Amino acid sequence: SALLSSGQFILAPTDLDGNNPDPTKRPDIVNNSWGGGPGDEFYLEVVQAWRAAGIIPVFSAGNSGPGCDSGGSPGDFLESFSVGATDSDDEIAGFSSRGPSVFGKVNPDVSAPGVNVSSSVPGDGYAAFDGTSMAAPHTAGTLALMLSAELALVGDFDAATTAVRATAVDRLDDQCGGDADGDPNNVY
Repeated sequence: SALLSSGQFILAPTDLDGNNPDPTKRPDIVNNSWGGGPGDEFYLEVVQAWRAAGIIPVFSAGNSGPGCDSGGSPGDFLESFSVGATDSDDEIAGFSSRGPSVFGKVNPDVSAPGVNVSSSVPGDGYAAFDGTSMAAPHTAGTLALMLSAELALVGDFDAATTAVRATAVDRLDDQCGGDADGDPNNVY
């Protein structure tokens, strides 16, 4: 119930008392670093509602690699933009989940830094972490900068995410399928 009510809050944020929902205050992008097994439709209607409201849902691909068919939901939804993890050499991290998605899309959509990434921790400190949960915020931030620079992209999931895919560094890999030439593929 907490996940469903959180999804509803994203669509129409309320005041501190949980009253006065206001859909004009919804975000343009939501970053989520959680997921279940591949093909789990539990959160699909929430993600579809976000998309209908013009929100870009960015999800971590998951940390169940290196096997194919390991990308988790909700990142594997057609309506989501999923992110795998790379290391400092721009190589895919061994733990990064891979596709293809059971819903029929290339998965992950893109990959971003997710190994030894510095993050703030409670107590005014910092620590380094590994995971697609470290990579997805890089992508959400990239999308936010794009929307800030080009307001016509706000609410246009296809144009914004296509621009990210088109400008990403191509890493060819055919081990989990994808296009015959390795780009796009279900690893990077």
